[in-house]
Amino acid sequence: MTTQPARWDLDVDLVCVGSGLGGLTAAIVGLDQGCSVAVLEKGGRMGGVCAYSGGEVFVPDNHKMRQASLPEDPSNGRDYLDFLAGGYAVPELRDILLEQGKIAAQYLEDHAG
Repeated sequence: MTTQPARWDLDVDLVCVGSGLGGLTAAIVGLDQGCSVAVLEKGGRMGGVCAYSGGEVFVPDNHKMRQASLPEDPSNGRDYLDFLAGGYAVPELRDILLEQGKIAAQYLEDHAG
């Protein structure tokens, strides 16, 4: 167990809580926008859930698939997420995830390698 510092003072523009996919993506975008950024992680390992899943992210019909001439019917991704959600999916949020995931994947390749 680590020891808490007696005093901790840090002034940044953006604090990302957790080093998972969302936290690190927010940190990258923040840095790209000129912000000073801190990523806070309570776990002993960086990466959140992605660190334990081998770094895989589900982004159907993404730019890499299209570049490889492997376009996917968008309904396949929707149906798969609905299956995983077991009836608890919120269709509007699922659709945002499917659309924004493609944008995020392209951005991360272009800006983070």
